[in-house]
Amino acid sequence: MFPTGSNQQQVTLYPHSDDNNNWILTNQTDPEVPYNASAPVFIGNGAVLRLMHQITEKRLHSHDVRPPVSDQEWQNEVSGYGFPGFDGDANDYFRVEIVKDKSTPGVARERVRYISSTSPTNV
Repeated sequence: MFPTGSNQQQVTLYPHSDDNNNWILTNQTDPEVPYNASAPVFIGNGAVLRLMHQITEKRLHSHDVRPPVSDQEWQNEVSGYGFPGFDGDANDYFRVEIVKDKSTPGVARERVRYISSTSPTNV
């Protein structure tokens, strides 16, 4: 948990591949579109997503709170928030922004590329 600020679950980034890095993404751009394993829906620039941590079932959540590791006014804390069955709130929506001039030429400039994916029926 964060020792200050929200006191909610810390979210960290590191290059290790383990179960603690698994997140479930849900499409909020068009939530009425049903999932179809034979026709994937790619995540493009401007897409709106919600993320839920697979192990803890907490949602990725943003705050207007400074993180304990930075005093920069433009940086805010992001945490894991909620509990199993909690539907979340407006601070759980994230818009994807692809910065084309910093992306590898090709498909990476048009959509998010994934390392691996699992069908919702297998989660």
